[in-house]
Amino acid sequence: MYVCLCLGITDKEVQQAIAEGAHSLSALRLKLGVGGECGRCRRALREQLHGHGILAASAQGNGQVIGIRERLLEPKRVA
Repeated sequence: MYVCLCLGITDKEVQQAIAEGAHSLSALRLKLGVGGECGRCRRALREQLHGHGILAASAQGNGQVIGIRERLLEPKRVA
């Protein structure tokens, strides 16, 4: 299944990048380029990281910082 339509990145490619050590949205963006265009894939990327226990494990120590970072990475919504 495609996760990033802008770049044609699939969930398998994201899973491979996570397995190779890309344990944050920033790392996935650097490795695959995802999340940099329209930003619609960020939710699916966070879900995949969470599915691997990465965000949950990171959030135990400083969840407040991660929460702020995630909100900053969200695309702006125009009413």
